This record gives sequence, structure tokens and C-alpha cells, in this order.
Amino acid sequence: MAKTHYGTSYWLDRFPSSRRPSYPRHRGDLQTEVAVIGGGAVGCATAYVLAAAGIDVALFEQGRLAHTQAGRATGIVLHEPEPFFYKLAKQHGVRDARHIYQIARRGSLEYVSALKRLRIECGLQIRNAIHFSGTPDGILELQREYSARREAGIGAASVKGTPLLRLLGANGFGLITRGNATVDPYRATIGLARAAVARGAKFFEQSAVTRIRPRRRTVDIKTDGGVVTASKVVVATGYPIDDFKPLRRRFSRHDGYVV
Repeated sequence: MAKTHYGTSYWLDRFPSSRRPSYPRHRGDLQTEVAVIGGGAVGCATAYVLAAAGIDVALFEQGRLAHTQAGRATGIVLHEPEPFFYKLAKQHGVRDARHIYQIARRGSLEYVSALKRLRIECGLQIRNAIHFSGTPDGILELQREYSARREAGIGAASVKGTPLLRLLGANGFGLITRGNATVDPYRATIGLARAAVARGAKFFEQSAVTRIRPRRRTVDIKTDGGVVTASKVVVATGYPIDDFKPLRRRFSRHDGYVV
């Protein structure tokens, strides 16, 4: 059995360092139609979609590509957002909550489809997912979620009793979503980056963005090594950066996971 390397990404540990892609630092002045900030799963997927559409795009990553969130992700691709539907419906209304779920499903399906179409070797496997609880409070919440989805016309399947016992070896209640997937998130992300570059995208590593300033028709972006002028900017960092301090009050941490 391989020795556990604490503090090291499981996915990066399985990928030879000699084969990891390397991109240049950004230096000097650059003009582009769209600038993408963040070289994780979302940033690389965004860059690929834009480049495939014939849009001039440049991506900037402050460290190494896919070494942070993407390189340490679970590798699970779900067709639904993490918050329960009934909670989103309470906060935004049933119509908007349904729209959020539909967008999430369409996005994950298109992501999986792109990995297949581009023949990115990332261990892609299609799997069903079970959201399960064996505690009384957890069962009641899942039953509430099941009812809310059914009433809103969102596909939902439940499992309990003997079928659940056969699947998990445990009693309780579960919700099943079908056609989800598992991937090696690092391989999937660098595969999309490679496909984006092949379509003309420019990628820069170790090029931290230090300032974003909107102008009347353009956006000025300052990096460690120069200045970028873009028509649009996509912030794909997963958290609001310093230039978007007003957004911070709209983000609140609800759950944390340590594995």
C-alpha cells in the first residue's frame, strides 16, 4: 500500500511532476477581449468555452495551474447545487430555485460532455449519487427535500428500507440523483486548459492579479508583471477578491469539511 503523504493533494501525488504543464509568467502589456482570473476548474472551463467560440481570451493564475482548489477537489460531479432545494425556494422563491437547479444540471452535463468530446483522460465514470441520513432529524430533512422537489416538478427518487440496506448496508432514508460522475479533477482541469490553448487562449502562471479597475469601455488589470487591457473580466477565484470587497457581505460560510 502506498504511503500517505499528508498535506499533499491525492490527485497531484498520482501525477508525475515531470508531466505537469507549465505556462509562462505574464510580462509587459497585453490586450485581450476577455481576461479570466483564476486557473482552477471553472477558470479553465471558461477559457476553453470562450476560445472555442473564437473569442480572444487570456487566463491568469497566481500560482500553478490547478494546484489549489481543482487539485484538491473531491472529483465528484453532481447535477445539483449543494444547498437543498427547499432552502433555496425559501430564500429565492420556487421559480428561481427551480431555475438554479436546472442551470446546475445543464452545466454539469455539458462539462461531462466536453470531457468526453475532447477525449480528456481523467478517469471519468458515470455514477448515481445517494444523499443519505440515518438520524431522525436527517431523515425528516431529506423527506422534506424530497417533497419540495416533487412539488416543484424536479426529478427526485427516494430509497429506504430493504433497497437502501442492500445499497449501503444501513437503515434510513436517501435521495438518488442519477447520471452523476467522478473524475480526476486535476487531469480534467489541465485537459481543458490544453484544449483552450489549442484554440488560441493564452495562459499565464505565477501571475497574481493585484488590481482591477473598470473604465468606460474597458477593464484595466494589473498583474505582478504588467498591465492587461480587456473588454470583459471573469473572476473565477471561488471567492471575492480585494477589488470586490462589497461582495464579501453577500458570502457566508455555512459548512466546512476536513478529510
